[in-house]
Amino acid sequence: MIAERHGFRGSGTQRRPVAGWQLVCAVGVWLGLFSSAAFAQQSDPWTLQLKPNVTVTSSIVRVEDVVQPVSIPDNVWDQLRKSTVGLIPTDGRPLQLMRYRLAEALNHSKLVTAPILWVGPESTSVRSNPVVQVAAKVVTTVAEVAPKEIDPQSKRLIERVVEKAMQDYENDFEYKIDWERLPIAQVEEITSYQRVAVPTTITAGVARFVLTSAVEGEKREVPVYLQINELPRAIVATQNLSRGQIIGPSQLQWKVIDSTVRSDHLATDMSQLIGQEVKRNVPAGRWVQQTDVGPPILVRRNDMVEVMVVGGAIVIRTGGKAMGEGSEGDLIQIETIEDRKRLLARVISTGLVEIVTRAPQVQR
Repeated sequence: MIAERHGFRGSGTQRRPVAGWQLVCAVGVWLGLFSSAAFAQQSDPWTLQLKPNVTVTSSIVRVEDVVQPVSIPDNVWDQLRKSTVGLIPTDGRPLQLMRYRLAEALNHSKLVTAPILWVGPESTSVRSNPVVQVAAKVVTTVAEVAPKEIDPQSKRLIERVVEKAMQDYENDFEYKIDWERLPIAQVEEITSYQRVAVPTTITAGVARFVLTSAVEGEKREVPVYLQINELPRAIVATQNLSRGQIIGPSQLQWKVIDSTVRSDHLATDMSQLIGQEVKRNVPAGRWVQQTDVGPPILVRRNDMVEVMVVGGAIVIRTGGKAMGEGSEGDLIQIETIEDRKRLLARVISTGLVEIVTRAPQVQR
């Protein structure tokens, strides 16, 4: 009756019904075998190798810096390799990493779903190389901020415009365009300049020129800075200068010193020459040297001079004869007319000398 109840019939030998607990056991064994096979498939060990002593370019040490993958799924390694495992000490000492410590850290990661087989050294030392790091940073920075160079055609155009504006000063000054201060973005697309604003006075130093143009009907002003230096100049005679002649402004002019000319003794101060006396002949067009001129001679040898004798508040005037020549302030010998006595006198002006005597002392 039981077989029938579970629907088992037969004309021959009857099958015995399977007990419920036996069926449960069979299913349990089958599931256990399946789970064991699946676990065995998932738990194939991954192999990682600890690198020997390494050098990094950052103070942060990551998994990929110290670990070499041997057998591990690529998708897992791509996520695991960027994980941070330590920091380089700030005092410059190397970081010591033990393999078992690294294994413990990775085992706590959710990315690790299989046992890890480690090979390689038991520990590793990690050093930082800041020189490499700084050098790489400097190269990157220079590349990022490298200034844009001016177009050669635009540069030549500016040079021609400035050269024309400086034509009137080429005999007095030399200049150099400061390209680093040129706003390169403003000169783009400019093919000509209509106007150049030049400083009212050109002197040595930095000068600002303003070049004006128009681009698509829009006015554009470009500032151009020049470093201007005065050319080395000296003074030449415009006419023959004779010995004893007093120099006037029309007899001198400036001239740029050629590189082949020695300028050690050339006169370079016009104010010191005007009113001076020529000591030796100077042909027209020749450089005037400092030794060619001197203070005017006010008293010449054998000139009759007026002699002032000053003693305290008393001044005595008499006549005398110059025994030498001298300029203002020079000391010369004179001879008195009456007793032909020779005295030392100082030249005051043309034909006038002075003898200074000590003021009388009051005896007590």
